[in-house]
Amino acid sequence: MPPTVPASGVRPAASAALADELRAIAAAASVDGLERALRVLATGARASAGAICLYQQREDVLRLAVEIGLSEEGRRRLETVRRGGMAGWDMPLHGLLNRRAYLIESAAQNRYVPPLVEAVASIRTVACLPVYAGNVPLASVILVACAPHAIGDAEIRALAEPLRELPNVVRSVKGESTTRTAAPATPSRATPDADRARLEESLAAARAREAEITARLGELERLVDLLRAERDHFAMQETAADEALARLEEGLARQAAERGEVSEDDGERIEGMEVVTIPAGPGSSRGGWW
Repeated sequence: MPPTVPASGVRPAASAALADELRAIAAAASVDGLERALRVLATGARASAGAICLYQQREDVLRLAVEIGLSEEGRRRLETVRRGGMAGWDMPLHGLLNRRAYLIESAAQNRYVPPLVEAVASIRTVACLPVYAGNVPLASVILVACAPHAIGDAEIRALAEPLRELPNVVRSVKGESTTRTAAPATPSRATPDADRARLEESLAAARAREAEITARLGELERLVDLLRAERDHFAMQETAADEALARLEEGLARQAAERGEVSEDDGERIEGMEVVTIPAGPGSSRGGWW
């Protein structure tokens, strides 16, 4: 029996071959190692675009490291991803922290998926794949498959072994050894400076978030004020309409009394009386015979 072909028409890439390519990239320790690794993974999954976002544990954020084929909007939404952040697309972060691979089918119709590529209508599937170094969250790989291709379970399984090699690529790009045998560095003045820089970056991010929230609150207050003004305006119109209706009813009653058609005690219909229908105004139930 011939092997089963996934619905996308794409056969799973050879997992071992992809892993070998990533090991070679890690050994080369080149500055473009992450981009090369991303291209290998995208080719293996038949993806048209993709990104690798690195997790910064101190700040609890994902930051875009490399991308291929993303739209301007896609790059912006993955540039900095925070939990609950309004600017970023937080699904890759949720998948990383929950250690789950998310496979989004019919992504072009999913309103929670941003326009990751320019030809939005062509997007078929988006995969968010968590990358761990042991038990430590390291990165999220985002792959976008466009028609006629699609990413399925078979492609995800084929990428499992290569993804285990990605931490070595990250370490090689950062100039770190895959086996930490070197003696601890002697404390220097650079360490406090680096810590201070990280704290200042975190503070700047917090202030930016605070400014964003303040701006949104100001917009909400402005909308509330507009709604209140509209409510008061309609209330004034309703009151004016009721007063006008009351004056009209009073005038009609006076005219009828002057013609002698109605007495004060007569509540019954009088033969030959002219009937005047007065539509009920806003908030009024008046009307009847005159």
